[in-house]
Amino acid sequence: MADEQIKKENNEEKQIELTNIEDNKNIKEEKISKSNIVIEKNFRILEVIIISIIMLVLGLFVGSMFLKQKVSSIYNTSNKHLEEFLSTLNTIKERSYSNITEEELFNSAIKGMITSLGDNYADYFNTNETDNFNIKMQGSYVGVGCEISTTIDGQILIMNVYDNTPASESGLQAGDIVLEIDGMSAKGWTSDQLSNYIRTGGKIGTTVSIKVNRDGKEVILPLKRGYVTLTSAYGYTIERDGKTIGYIKMDLFALNTYTQFKKVLTDLESKQIDSLIIDVRDNSGGYLSVATSIISLFLPTNKVIYQLQDKQHTQKVYSQSKEKRDYKIAVLVNENSASASEILAAALKESYGATIVGKTTYGKGTVQETNQLSNGNMIKYTIQNWLTPNGTWIEKKGYKPDILVEAEEAILDRAIEILAE
Repeated sequence: MADEQIKKENNEEKQIELTNIEDNKNIKEEKISKSNIVIEKNFRILEVIIISIIMLVLGLFVGSMFLKQKVSSIYNTSNKHLEEFLSTLNTIKERSYSNITEEELFNSAIKGMITSLGDNYADYFNTNETDNFNIKMQGSYVGVGCEISTTIDGQILIMNVYDNTPASESGLQAGDIVLEIDGMSAKGWTSDQLSNYIRTGGKIGTTVSIKVNRDGKEVILPLKRGYVTLTSAYGYTIERDGKTIGYIKMDLFALNTYTQFKKVLTDLESKQIDSLIIDVRDNSGGYLSVATSIISLFLPTNKVIYQLQDKQHTQKVYSQSKEKRDYKIAVLVNENSASASEILAAALKESYGATIVGKTTYGKGTVQETNQLSNGNMIKYTIQNWLTPNGTWIEKKGYKPDILVEAEEAILDRAIEILAE
């Protein structure tokens, strides 16, 4: 229809031009005709502008209604609830005597939602807590490689210095008390503030100078910022009664733990180990995907390693690796072995035949998901239950060992005895 209209208008204009060429006698009529054409064209442009404005206004109205409905749909709530929330927010901002900021109001609202879940494992982390959590779970960060804490009297104490890091290379020692940072007094600083200053105060390769009190003497140490990798899996061999037993200790299931575990395992197997001890005592857990990858090293693909249960159904999760082992395994656990540690112990017990030695585990049978917000904070909440391969839910009950050993220092020795038999 639009093409036909354009052709019609073009034909009319051509016809007018021909008439003007043939009829030179009536110049006045020609001028009037041209004037009419200009008027018609101007009228059409005005129509287009008016229609465009109407469509724009209509589009904005419809779009706002659609967006409002979309937001309601996404958050599974009603327009009324959103309106009440925004109305309350505006009322408090305008009328409240308190000096609370809009950001603080939103943070409180988010905390309230998390608290209302009744979820013991749900949490809301501020920016510093989020950074510390991410560093721990990623297993690496930019810094100098030390653990610090604020004492009761407000001093910053070096709690631990990690091996093969800028901190250890500079001579920093556990027990040092920080006095100055880059010439600034450390008085009034918190451990979080110092950590943030070291991590964000310069790029990799830049130096931060720290003055410490060490046994009454002042020592100045230049610490070069570097890429620090946290070790969460390490091991060695144990010789007993003519047998070689491999030992792997895992402190956490961080993103880089699988790579470290696989490297240690390969090294131990190159030494022709007869059996293996996996120690997850005091291991609070970590990424489910990392636990899945580590467990899969020992089981064929037809073996269940755990089950996941949500509101709708229960799903069995199978081994994801073509690798498998057949030597004897003992898993060491205690009351602080939780989450991914319990998943590993249960999977190796029920699907591999490993022996569990130690104390009844913590009893965390749920899976959490994290979501980092645009302001740098983060929320954590439960999304599923996990079950052992046999379908047992261990929440608040823990996983019972095959060999119960109450004395912590005797757990490793008992496992060695079992594997050396």
